[in-house]
Amino acid sequence: MVAQREPQYMTVEEWRELERTTPDANLYRACLTIQEYVLIATKYQAVEVQRRADDDWTLHLFGPDDEIELASLGIRFPLTILYRGTTVPGILNGQDEPPL
Repeated sequence: MVAQREPQYMTVEEWRELERTTPDANLYRACLTIQEYVLIATKYQAVEVQRRADDDWTLHLFGPDDEIELASLGIRFPLTILYRGTTVPGILNGQDEPPL
């Protein structure tokens, strides 16, 4: 059984105050209705998914051969789809595992 939390919405003024007082990297985490967010690299093929787990966040890293899961949307897809039609290399400087 999964317990659902009632969404807590912020006013525009509350969001602006949060932006003013919270470092950029933590804005998404401070909004209680956001369950996960995605950061997509542009210098090499890598994706970072941050997922809320109760009052903490878990980091999920994906590389060129991986399938990305967005649990909040209930979808999975190959990372390579995000880079289709681009010239972004799969690895950076010949490294096996690109750093995120």
